[in-house]
Amino acid sequence: MSSLRSLERVLFEMGFRESDLDEVHALGRWPELSYKIDQMMRDWRSDEKVARMIAPRAEDPSRQISSIHAAIRLYGYFSDGRHPSYTARETRGRSVEAAPASARALGDGTRRARTAPRPVRSLPSPENLVLYGPPGTGKTHATMAESVRLCLGLQSDDALLTDETRRDALRAEYARLRAEKQIVFVTFHQNFAYEDFIEGREPRPLKDGPGFELVTRPGVFLNIARRASENDDAHVLVIDEINRANISKVFGELITLIEPDKRNGMPNALSLRLPYSRREFSVPANLHIVGTMNTADRSIAQIDTALRRRFVFRELAPAPERLPEMVDGVPLRRVLTAINDRIEYLIDREHRIGHAFFLGEGGKNADAIRATMRDKVIPLLQEYFFDDWSRIAAVLGEVQTQGGSFLRCRMLADPLGRGDPRESWSVLPVFHPDAFARLIGKAVSAEAEALDDLAASA
Repeated sequence: MSSLRSLERVLFEMGFRESDLDEVHALGRWPELSYKIDQMMRDWRSDEKVARMIAPRAEDPSRQISSIHAAIRLYGYFSDGRHPSYTARETRGRSVEAAPASARALGDGTRRARTAPRPVRSLPSPENLVLYGPPGTGKTHATMAESVRLCLGLQSDDALLTDETRRDALRAEYARLRAEKQIVFVTFHQNFAYEDFIEGREPRPLKDGPGFELVTRPGVFLNIARRASENDDAHVLVIDEINRANISKVFGELITLIEPDKRNGMPNALSLRLPYSRREFSVPANLHIVGTMNTADRSIAQIDTALRRRFVFRELAPAPERLPEMVDGVPLRRVLTAINDRIEYLIDREHRIGHAFFLGEGGKNADAIRATMRDKVIPLLQEYFFDDWSRIAAVLGEVQTQGGSFLRCRMLADPLGRGDPRESWSVLPVFHPDAFARLIGKAVSAEAEALDDLAASA
């Protein structure tokens, strides 16, 4: 009996209303199914009822579940049109024993054997994309969604990418693609160099005596480019903090080759000889590049012109409308809007605070919002304003030289008796009950004023 047919019989018990695997795949729920089978393979007792239904006669159904795991992985390749000989529906009818053999025909399960004929696949044109915005605007999630979209050839409105209830399935698919090295992640920093990214030389001890030799070592970009050249699956290189490195030095002469029309097989394809290995190299068309950029770290206006011309820049701005209007009496949406309006006036729009700080655990109730303000927002303001506390106080709606909502201000006398008093600001151990109302400019309650008077007389 086919392992895939036994899986189809328990789709309903696994939470799928689709009638067969073709329908699961067609409706874009394949990553979710793969994730559930993967979890069950790791621990079949996580869904013992389904495991027992799959293998009713086995004391330990691990082996059958492992076979199903291999079979659905293979089925996914067939359904995507990546096998040279069989259609998806023909695959489902093949036996369990045939699946591993068919997988070997694909090479390592993700790559066809070199001798097999390559079917023509329609891949999206090469994309060079930079997602930029202030801290907390969802760049990490957007990067994950874009990478999965490019690898799987999905539409931008696909439910896997847009449905908030399917975030776990999206993360699982992203993790799978990273494990299979279709997605590679690297973080740029000030010391990142051409030798790390393209290729360099490293010393290796001589085998037959003292001393060493310099051996050419491929970098991150060269490694993924070679993998992409060996098969026609889409690959994505994610470059986090792309603006933190010296772009001209890191990309070197390859800055021209990454242009979409200069890729291998494209109308204006170019190649060059690499300086260390002396090999001819061109960038494959099925390699996409997705970068992220924190605008609070470096303004987009300061980005290398060569990078700006070769990448599409997509802004991810703070979205207060994604927050609840009110959480436990805290007018959360108006609080974020007020903070960002003041930051934009005092610095610029690129240093605003992102809504993601207050999503999920960071904004689930009033205590969580206070903790987010204390541990994330106020330290970020200190960084933005270089510890100019009078400006921080202005952003938080504090009374100058006084505070009382989020901050406390004391006046320090000159110990030499020669100068004027100086302000000393600190974060209050407990925020004022009406701190958020004061921040958005609402009148405070009589009870809160009484607390202020009591504190002042103490």
